[in-house]
Amino acid sequence: TILFTENGNLFAIALIGDNRRHVGVAARTGDDLRHIDSYKIPEADHALNTKIREAAGYKTVLPERYDSQLKYGMLAAGYADVFVRLPRDITTDPHYIWDHATGTALIRAGGGTHTDLLGNPLDYTRGNALPHTGFIASNGTAHAQFVNGVRQTIDKP
Repeated sequence: TILFTENGNLFAIALIGDNRRHVGVAARTGDDLRHIDSYKIPEADHALNTKIREAAGYKTVLPERYDSQLKYGMLAAGYADVFVRLPRDITTDPHYIWDHATGTALIRAGGGTHTDLLGNPLDYTRGNALPHTGFIASNGTAHAQFVNGVRQTIDKP
């Protein structure tokens, strides 16, 4: 399946055939929330993501682990609800715009929210590297709770 935007809307189409359909984020919350996490990160980061999720009020929700751009596509099309990219030292390991711009476009077209860890808009105007240490991408319904979870859990997001 390929996701694409058209006139501000998000669509999916199979690689074979022509069954284009309008898709978007889901509105799940509570125990139904689907939290996704990066597959290739240290266990300490998975533990920190658990603390953030619990501080956000989702103690019984277990994360599913995926890698790369798949997380953005899953969230935008309604198969997942929240993804937190933990803070890192962007002076030595920056977030490049080409790794996140498409994800932001898909999530926004699908009706979701993609911000820095404090809930501020992402700034794609400063060259190749984003000035943000981490991100929250969500269906929008649980976004404020996860921003609050980050504030409660991380000293300097």
